[in-house]
Amino acid sequence: LHYLTTPHLNYAKIVGVWLFDEAGGKVVNDASGNGHEGQIVGAVKWGKGKFGAALAFDGGNVTIPHHDSMNLIQFTITAWIKVPKIVNPYLMIAGKEAWPDRNYSMWIRPGVMTFGFTTPGAAQDIQVGSKEVTDDKWHFVVGTYDKKVLTPYVEGEKLGTRAAGPKPATNKAPFMIGAQPPNGGGPLKGMIDEVAVYDTALDEKEAQVGASLTANTTKVMHSL
Repeated sequence: LHYLTTPHLNYAKIVGVWLFDEAGGKVVNDASGNGHEGQIVGAVKWGKGKFGAALAFDGGNVTIPHHDSMNLIQFTITAWIKVPKIVNPYLMIAGKEAWPDRNYSMWIRPGVMTFGFTTPGAAQDIQVGSKEVTDDKWHFVVGTYDKKVLTPYVEGEKLGTRAAGPKPATNKAPFMIGAQPPNGGGPLKGMIDEVAVYDTALDEKEAQVGASLTANTTKVMHSL
């Protein structure tokens, strides 16, 4: 558990963590201990990840069933992604939504990371226009919302902010990795490793942790 292994990061903030280190089978475990296990659906294969194993998506997804604890009023989404140069204008990394009720989602549009939520009648999102992530290299992407501001990071670099609010729409859709819930639209073609969701906005220092740690980092999360 690499990007979370830092003593100042409060374990209580973590909603779910999917490391994809099973390296086989159709079930993805939630390493947070919160029980949000996922099911692999459709065209998804196991492969070599940024750390250990990862999932290669080609139209399929990982579906994590709805739980009320996954509807958030502030949040952070993090993931390692490796996506080739493609022209599809909408590729979902991960999210919880049943359009138009998006609680939180992160996607690529076009070539750059975008994330956000909806409120009744309005989409609230921010696009990182200067940091392309569809170059077939591993990138660590982070999106935070603190009840007031959306902030994106790529490789720990803060890339703008957008005022947003007041409260994300809730829904009973699953949380989905690699495609748009609830029906699997906007499927990503590429690799995803180590996805995490928090019920708070990580600060800039915390968001930078994942970009600097390596696979040799000591796994201390379970001792916190």
